Amino acid sequence: MPNSDRQKLEQIYLSRRTAELEAANRQLKSAIARSNRLAREADVANKAKSEFLANMSHEIRTPMNGVIGMLDLSLDTELTGPQREYLEMARFAAGNLLDLLNDILDLSRIEAGKMELDIVEFDMDSLMKSALAPLIYQIEEKGLDIIQKISTDVPKRLIGDPGRLRQVLLNLLRNSVKFTEKGYIRVSLTPENEIPRSFPGIFREHREKIKTSQYFLFSVEDTGVGIPADRTDMIFDAFSQADSSARRSFDGAGLGLNISKKLVEIMGGNIWVESTPGRGSTFYFMAELGIVDSQKATGKTILAGHSQKVKNVYVRNKKSETKKKIKILVAEDDPLNMRVCVELLELTGYSVFSVTNGKEAVEFFKKRSVDIVLMDVGMPEMDGIAATLKIRSMGHTLPIVALTAHAIKGDRERCIAAGMDDYLSKPIDRQNMLKMVKKLAVSNFKKKENASRASQKEKLSGKILNYKKVLNDYENDTDQFKKQVSIFVKTMPEQIEQLRNLIIQTDSNRNFKAAEQASEELRQKAMIIGAEKISDELFRLKLAIRKIDVKKCDQLIEKLEKALEQLGSEALLLDD
Repeated sequence: MPNSDRQKLEQIYLSRRTAELEAANRQLKSAIARSNRLAREADVANKAKSEFLANMSHEIRTPMNGVIGMLDLSLDTELTGPQREYLEMARFAAGNLLDLLNDILDLSRIEAGKMELDIVEFDMDSLMKSALAPLIYQIEEKGLDIIQKISTDVPKRLIGDPGRLRQVLLNLLRNSVKFTEKGYIRVSLTPENEIPRSFPGIFREHREKIKTSQYFLFSVEDTGVGIPADRTDMIFDAFSQADSSARRSFDGAGLGLNISKKLVEIMGGNIWVESTPGRGSTFYFMAELGIVDSQKATGKTILAGHSQKVKNVYVRNKKSETKKKIKILVAEDDPLNMRVCVELLELTGYSVFSVTNGKEAVEFFKKRSVDIVLMDVGMPEMDGIAATLKIRSMGHTLPIVALTAHAIKGDRERCIAAGMDDYLSKPIDRQNMLKMVKKLAVSNFKKKENASRASQKEKLSGKILNYKKVLNDYENDTDQFKKQVSIFVKTMPEQIEQLRNLIIQTDSNRNFKAAEQASEELRQKAMIIGAEKISDELFRLKLAIRKIDVKKCDQLIEKLEKALEQLGSEALLLDD
């Protein structure tokens, strides 16, 4: 073939190849652009989904808080038997609805990759008890026995996410209670030392927080209906139960086990079940936990199911004098939720003020002060975050607690970043709210009160009573010192009056020896307790008596009475 023809063929081949490569490159760019577009759309969809979940959580939790709060307040009143039964049934149903809402939110968080662990130190005994507590009433109703067994090799304090561990345990225990009519439920915890250390664990990114860690095996065993062998794998799927007829016999949306499986996997473990139809089931799950110290948890505990039934009865706290002095501001735009918070706090004994938005809360602080603020986050005109920032900019350091129906990760951090001290998620558990108020408001009130008393002591110190100096003479026996001061304050007015009468009686014969001696005795008593100003005035009185200056004596006795009155005020501060 001539060279010219060969060159033409090569050019044709190169042109075609170039065209093919350019077409492939265009297709690749188009695919990349399409992939990026889909990724952006997915990101927007995820953000929209998260925002939707947050909004729906707020919209559902806000009325739920009012419903549950009013039911709880109603159950605290005098009721007939049927009335209490109806309200307890309604409260139970509201609790189930809240559990379902929480399950749906958790499932959505997990699927969106938004679920993260909160790694803290916790007490294993307390965690086990808290997982059992919500089910005690149902367990007693059915007459079941609960057996709790923690191996003696399990440390008492561990590091992990106690909230998520409790959630998994509670889901498994609730499942066992639901499907068990007689017999027992056993919850156990033992260290699992045979799993290879290469097994994925929850602490790979948290190693710096702990010195050692170990896998632990949890199990929940029951004598319930059991699960057919061909259904044991699918029961961990969402909206699934052991058989289609189970929904008619047992309540539940079928989310608990699916969420438990996903949570255990996030904690680096696995979950499975062993079951025999008609004889019961045992659920196992594994988790890696950090070890704090070598102190061991408790061993075996058996709670008889036939003992006296336990009911969740709320007992009103006594209205102590301290509580009456504590002032609380509730900022809440929903009237029903406002009434629930205000009535509960007032029944507990606190003084409560209320506003309906953040702007009113800010205006409130321009005129008066309180000891704590319960601040709703989502309010019109000015929300709780903006109001908190404004209140902090005004120089107020009192505790502010967020009340929010949002339950999405990041809400607590956003509230804390704004200057809030803590966070309560709606529906608000009233015991948690009262504990938080007691912890923050009472401590803040006492701190202010102590600072005020210390300031008063500082102002009064050295004016009448030099208690610091005299305490050394009493070898720092404060009780004995206060007793002596109290006796002096009580007896001194009568002795001064006697001294006045003695001066009047002896004025006619100019014989003031008895009056002079009486004034010296009082001066010595004042010196003993460190009442230096009173001692000085008594010394001047003694000189005035010696000079037979009756007018001066009258003036000095008036000063003594005023000084004694001031000493009485200082004596009251000694009780603090």
